Amino acid sequence: MRMNALGINARNLLGIAPRNGRSAIRLARDKVATKALLVGAGVPVPQTRAVICSMLQMDGLSCHLSTPAAIKPASGAGGGGILLLEPTELGWETPGGRDLDLFEVESHVAHILHGGFGLGSDDRVLIEDLLVPHPTVAEWHGGGIADVRLIFVDGEFAMSMLRMPTMASDGKANLHQGGVAAAIDAEGRLGPVFNGRSYASTHPNGAVVEGEFLPFWKDILEAGKAADDALPLGWSGVDVVVTSSGPVVLEVNARPGLAIQNVTRKSLNPWL
Repeated sequence: MRMNALGINARNLLGIAPRNGRSAIRLARDKVATKALLVGAGVPVPQTRAVICSMLQMDGLSCHLSTPAAIKPASGAGGGGILLLEPTELGWETPGGRDLDLFEVESHVAHILHGGFGLGSDDRVLIEDLLVPHPTVAEWHGGGIADVRLIFVDGEFAMSMLRMPTMASDGKANLHQGGVAAAIDAEGRLGPVFNGRSYASTHPNGAVVEGEFLPFWKDILEAGKAADDALPLGWSGVDVVVTSSGPVVLEVNARPGLAIQNVTRKSLNPWL
């Protein structure tokens, strides 16, 4: 059956424009400001280690990276500029196996500060604790961090998927970065894995995903709803990581992508 998928123009004009004001979109684009709102609302978020606003604050960068960490642009989108790091004897390693020294990490941070991944001429750098995924979820995808993307429209839950990293995505779960995804049904059961072209019952590493149940599903929905309520958005995409102790909200997106329709094989048109 051919799906009547929601297109990007209709999403922007009929879905987002009437619901998400410009100030709300600017707020959601700022990970630091968004995180402050989430913390104030009691929503679980990753621990912040540092916010670097200028090159003058680069001294001591390695001190913030002595244990596994995530480096993010405050105004980045689509996973661009995110660097996941595990310390090694000689520096750091990414989930994809890239070895980085201090100069390379500092260069990446400088690139973020100069607006290399943001929407403006400059940016800030957010350094957080690197979350450890729930062991059940980690068994499905291996290295990196998977997350649950939840779509909310007018405060109501619409659909969701589990986005999983691959070796090609270097630990990131974003689909256009090389990740894969599986739909999640109302009971927290996972559907087939979509790689952007076709569907399979397994992750590219061979682990069976289809038919498995996501841990903490009800808690994930509650955390996602709390995050959606905390921001003045009528159309949002909330990203949640499932850890061994429960869900942790990574961010809230004011313009969530439409690939979730291909993953779930359901249209967002009924939510306009």
